[in-house]
Amino acid sequence: MSAEPVEPLDELDMQLARLMHLARRRPLTIDDLWGLPPELGRTELLNGSLILTPLPDVQHQDLVARLTLALRQLLDEPHAPSPALALPGCNVFKPDSDGELFGPDVVVIDPTKVVRIHGKGDGVYPDDVLLAIEVTSSNAKMDLETKRQWFEAHGVPYVVLDRTQSPMTFTPFRSWPRWARPDVLRAAADL
Repeated sequence: MSAEPVEPLDELDMQLARLMHLARRRPLTIDDLWGLPPELGRTELLNGSLILTPLPDVQHQDLVARLTLALRQLLDEPHAPSPALALPGCNVFKPDSDGELFGPDVVVIDPTKVVRIHGKGDGVYPDDVLLAIEVTSSNAKMDLETKRQWFEAHGVPYVVLDRTQSPMTFTPFRSWPRWARPDVLRAAADL
């Protein structure tokens, strides 16, 4: 009986092994995530637990781009909040926590409130998020429950574009900001 040769670990495997080792010993922190290779996908933290999200599919990214563009156009209108910036994702840090970080798919923030955490990354606190939008991916439960509860607990207007429904639906959790006209966003998503 001969043993199969063992392939050496690549950089991505090494990074994942390091994170898993740390996670068995203690809750992960934001510092633990910096420097991870982009091939790992999106990394988020909830109560010190790592959430890995694979890179989204093409339809998901197309919807994110169209919603971001529609929001940017809405932010140019006179009734829009100012200052405000629509982005296809942004770090949202939980205040006074090293173990919680989310990155909604589309976010409208107050750009004057961007903070640099630990000198290694920037983002905003929930109070500076004017609107967060998630487009459901393979783990719709995360968007519809976990993230919804987190953003609701922090008073952030949160909307889910649910691709698990046919036809797709927009579901606001909290009151929809008047300046973020639902008709324009639904049209941007071809609903």
